[in-house]
This record gives sequence, structure tokens and C-alpha cells, in this order.
Amino acid sequence: MASVTLSDISKSYGKVSVIEHLDLEIRDKEFIVLVGPSGCGKSTLLRMIAGLEDITAGKISIAERMVNNLEPRDRDIAMVFQNYALYPHMNVYKNISFGLRARKMAKADIDTHVNRVAEILDIKDLLNRKPSELSGGQRQRVAMGRAMVRNPAVFLFDEPLSNLDAKLRASMRAEIKKLHRTVETTMIYVTHDQVEAMTLADRIVIMDQGKIQQIGTPMEVYQAPANQFVAGFIGSPEMNFIKSRDGITLGIRPEDIYLAESATLDKGKNVKAVVEVVEPLGAETLLIAFYDGIKITAKLNGLIDIEAGMEVKLTLDMSRAHLFGKDGERV
Repeated sequence: MASVTLSDISKSYGKVSVIEHLDLEIRDKEFIVLVGPSGCGKSTLLRMIAGLEDITAGKISIAERMVNNLEPRDRDIAMVFQNYALYPHMNVYKNISFGLRARKMAKADIDTHVNRVAEILDIKDLLNRKPSELSGGQRQRVAMGRAMVRNPAVFLFDEPLSNLDAKLRASMRAEIKKLHRTVETTMIYVTHDQVEAMTLADRIVIMDQGKIQQIGTPMEVYQAPANQFVAGFIGSPEMNFIKSRDGITLGIRPEDIYLAESATLDKGKNVKAVVEVVEPLGAETLLIAFYDGIKITAKLNGLIDIEAGMEVKLTLDMSRAHLFGKDGERV
């Protein structure tokens, strides 16, 4: 069992509090993604689990063993960093096997372990190359291989794809998802990218200002956001918010807004708006328009014959709307 339990965790730097009284239970073999804006505490939390940051208060347990006072090497974890952290003078084989050689493992056993992970990650033909001879995606695979070869109880990923271009990030997301299915190990992954969170996670932990705002499956946090922060953070483009005179805020996602002439909804609200920006994306078109001084973004199917300055009638699907109180919490 490789569950991870955080009990009443706090972290402060002097008088500055970064995380306050945080509780989190991560199940064995679960893929958890910690997501939130820069400075929300997600990377600090990951580093405390790894033992790279001291905790100010609370208790961390891995596989039901308290690890507060254990060194990182004794926690049975492996970490994949944003910058890969490969040794430039070593080839791929030596980079992957470094930890095993440090433990003085028999060469035959090292060969077995390295070849196993190289096969899984499809990098067997790269074993004799130096990091400088690899692409960004190949370096990331090597970094994952170095973590995998140790067969840890828990994998920790700290924004591992942020240095890659968009196409490669999408490809590597699929690789990491496949890796989780293959090795069946607990994984904790930090990112600021909500697309990564939605596509990778079994459950998402959404953080802001050192506190957990919501924990749930991707669909749970998308369909039933706990508060206005979560509603605005999850989803791209972000949810539209329309504040009423009594302090209640209506939230509706751009994909739940249609051109009135194409909408057939039981619960629809029509508004007349003036188009400010049209962004054709091929299969979809983003429309940014204003009515009564309120900005509305709509995500429409296909290419739309509309130009900036035109008046359009939009239909809001009220059956998929969300309401938030003055405190920002879901009503």
C-alpha cells in the first residue's frame, strides 16, 4: 500500500504563512494532480512530501509510515523535475542507472532494470546518447526512467512538461497517463495548467492561497465547482460571470452559449450583444461580445459568418448555469 496522508499540514517562512492546516488523503495507486495559480502552495506541498522542505506543523505519512523526520532518500519516493536534472557528462544508460550504481547493485540486475524501463518508455535506442543529443521530450523520458528504475512507492512530478512546446506537451501527457496504467504506482503531479489536470488526474486538488478549494474528479470540479474561484480556474476559456443586483453571481461556460437561431433549449435566456472579437479556431469559433456593458465569451461550433461590430442574439443555457453567493461559494 502506498497511500499518502497529510494531516493538519502548515508551512511558514518566518511570519509569512504559505500553507495553513491542510488535510489530504491520497489513495494507493491514485493519480492526484495539484493545480492552482502561481504562489498557491502546490509546489511547496510537493516538496514537503518529498522531504525537500521542512514542515512547520502537521504530519506526513507514506504507506502508513510517518516520514516527517526522514531524509528524501529514505521516503521511498522518486521525483521528476521541471528541468529534468540530468547529468550532462553521462549517457542515458548511466543517467538512468545512477541511483542503482550508487547502491552498488549487481551489474546484471542494473541491466535488467534499465532495459525494462527503457522498453516501457521507448528509449532503448537512446541509451548511448548524451543529454545534449536528445530532444526535450526524450530528456523528459530519461528523467522519468531514472525515477522508474528505483521502483518507488510514490512518484512526484513538479511541472514536468512546462518546458515543452504545446504539441509535445500533449504527446507527453499521453505518455505519463500510459505510464501510470503500466506501473500502477501512486502519482502526485503539480501543474498550473488546468488542461493537464483535467486530462491526467483521477482526482484534482485545486489550491489557492495555501488552501484546498475543492477535491474531486475532473468532471466533478468541472460540472459542480465548489466556489467562484474553482469555476473560473477550471475550463478554457474561463466561465462567464454575471453579477446581479442582489449580490448573486450567475456563472455560465462559453460552451453553454449559442446563437439564438441555432438553439433549441428548454431553459434558455436570450440576450442581444454586440460582437467585439471573433476568433476562428477551425472546428470552433470564439465570440467575445458585450451586452449592457457585460463581457460574454461564447464557444460556438464550426466557422461562423459573423464580424466584429455586428449585433447578435445569444442564448444562454440556464439548465447548465451556476449560482454563487456574495462569499463566492456555490449556492
